[in-house]
Amino acid sequence: MTLIEVMAVVFIIGLTGTLVLLTVPNRQLPERTLVQSLQNELQMVLEEAVLVGAPRGLDVEANGTITAYAYRRAEWLPVRSIMPTSDDLEIIIREDPRAANRSRQTGRPPTDVAPVAPRFVAEPIGVSSGIELEIIGEQERYFLSVGEDGVIDVSER
Repeated sequence: MTLIEVMAVVFIIGLTGTLVLLTVPNRQLPERTLVQSLQNELQMVLEEAVLVGAPRGLDVEANGTITAYAYRRAEWLPVRSIMPTSDDLEIIIREDPRAANRSRQTGRPPTDVAPVAPRFVAEPIGVSSGIELEIIGEQERYFLSVGEDGVIDVSER
């Protein structure tokens, strides 16, 4: 065998291996997908509050629906929502005790406006209400928390 033949065989083996890897579906778990979506939305809410100069909020329902809010004209208005990818997830919401003591009422609620402030609120000065979430799936469990300084911490257990 010549060097060119050996190189051709190595190339064909490498190409075959690459094609096999590309055809195998990505088996990302739904709980990991939800955690990544939550982390991205929390980061976006924190950044929007500072960039826009107005409070932004995020609410997470027990079914996994994530809704981002903007505070305009003394009302919390929904901006976008993300639906969960699986019904087999459980989300436990633990609010920061300091945030739970503040009043969540915003006055008279129209039908298309959130009647209360979202569970997580980011202020334009870079501080936020703390929130802790536990995401429990069939195979993995995650803890996601955001401190008052806006630092997002995710741990898997």
